[in-house]
Formats: sequence, structure tokens, C-alpha cells
Amino acid sequence: MIPLCAAYAAQDKENARQAIKYLRKAVAMAESEGDTRVGEEYVRAAQSEAERELVIEGMEQLTTQGHLALAPVTILELGGYSGIRTRDVYDVYASLSDHIGADRLAQRRMRDHLIELDMLSIIRARNLPRDRSVVKPIRLNSVSSHRQRSRCWRLFLDSNRLSSTSLRKVGSTSSRH
Repeated sequence: MIPLCAAYAAQDKENARQAIKYLRKAVAMAESEGDTRVGEEYVRAAQSEAERELVIEGMEQLTTQGHLALAPVTILELGGYSGIRTRDVYDVYASLSDHIGADRLAQRRMRDHLIELDMLSIIRARNLPRDRSVVKPIRLNSVSSHRQRSRCWRLFLDSNRLSSTSLRKVGSTSSRH
């Protein structure tokens, strides 16, 4: 399993510390399951868990504007919307910003925050050709589980002046999309 840990680490950060981190997590997972052998499935699970931890750490370090850019993606995705585009995100972003009294950025600047969230692997934003314009469907990254989305909400609520009651009000304004 050491070669597999090393291979994952080489793909990511190319250092031995990362490989040791994966191996340590894999051993802990195997022990918690009562296994005396660390199999490939534990190494893969350890790598996924380490990636999720990086996503959560990235969310914890977001600025208020970063949280305000992420919250609409979460609202829309959890609301069942698919093919979320920057303009959809911006409409909810504007409502949230106004609601908590935060400065509202121009759509282009808010889009920069979405690009940063994409680089942090928190969301997945991809350009797709459509007619002559370029649209960007956005969704939470697949490593972001329901538990992590809930944690995103808690982080957002903790770092801003938005109560869960207010959040429901703002979420209901997004239903017009």
C-alpha cells in the first residue's frame, strides 16, 4: 500500500509527507473497521478524506465575499436547480448581500470569487459553448457531500450576520430562477 500512497501523493503535492498522511489515515480507517490489513480501499478512502478536509479548510478560510459567492451555489443546488449559471448565482448573491448589509460586488468581481472557489475544488465551474455565448454551469464539487454542504452553511452563518430564519427568506427569493 505504500506505493499507492506514494502515487497519490505524487499526483497531488509530490512529497513524502502527503504519502505518510494517506498511509496514516488508511491505517486508522482499517483499525476502526477491525481490519489488521490495510487494503487499497482504505488508501483510496484516506485520499478522498484528505481531499475533503482540504475543501473544508478552504471553506473555513474564505472571506465574507467568498462565503457570499458560495452560499448561492449551495442554495440553488440544494433547491434542486441544475445547470446553475453565473447570472443565477449573482441574483441570489445580490439578495444575500443586501440582506446582511454587505457590500455588493459587480457580477464580474463576484465571478472572480467563483473562479477562486473552483480553484479550491469547492465548486466545479465549467465553460460550455451555447450558441455564440459562453455559459458556465456551476455545481458544488462532487467531493462536497451533504454533510460538507451543511458545514458550509454553518461556516457561512457563523462568519456572517445571517440567521437561519433570514436564510429561509432569502432562499425563497431564489425560487424565481
